[in-house]
Amino acid sequence: MSSGNHVRRAASVLAPLFLAGCLGGGTSEPRQRYYSIAPTVIETTAAVAASGPQIALDAVDARGIYAERPLLYRTAGESAPLEQYAYASWAEPPDVMLEDALLADLGRAFGATNVRRAPVRGAPDIRIGVRVQALEQIIDGSRAQAHFAAVYTVADAAGESLLVYRYDRQSDAVGLSPLEFVKALDGLAAEADRALIDKLRTLPGTKKRLGGEAQPK
Repeated sequence: MSSGNHVRRAASVLAPLFLAGCLGGGTSEPRQRYYSIAPTVIETTAAVAASGPQIALDAVDARGIYAERPLLYRTAGESAPLEQYAYASWAEPPDVMLEDALLADLGRAFGATNVRRAPVRGAPDIRIGVRVQALEQIIDGSRAQAHFAAVYTVADAAGESLLVYRYDRQSDAVGLSPLEFVKALDGLAAEADRALIDKLRTLPGTKKRLGGEAQPK
């Protein structure tokens, strides 16, 4: 991602990560820690259309364990099961935070008055859906990575598909802690939002209406 056009979203941590007892080195009861993903800040030189198409964002779809509050991790290996951290949780359901972040990104890119949560009155010009497929930390010995995967669907007012975009990437975390996982995950979610917005700008027939060309990487 280009640092000139995109200020990477900082993970908002509501309390410092893990006391020694949380890592098993203390005798006192570990304290619960809560983490959140803050909205991306997208800088753009493209003109934002004052009366552009109406964009509706459906509720982000995170199913099963991915919709739960505890942070998730697994050891490296395709067959390794997902596990939940006992004392590290999201401040809100993760699908809600991802939805809030994407809504804010879309509003900054295309104009806040043009972007709404679904359902909206009447048929929106563009409707966006998101299905989360991975949202976990991968631990491999002394290394850790954040893994974020999602499928983004874009349809027109008639419900015809305009775009299906699959994002699936891993990013190295500085350390093994949940805090470092959240920081790395935050960058991945920001990158996915940025890529979706660039693709929206280049859809046939919507480039001019959506306010300009995709920004250079």
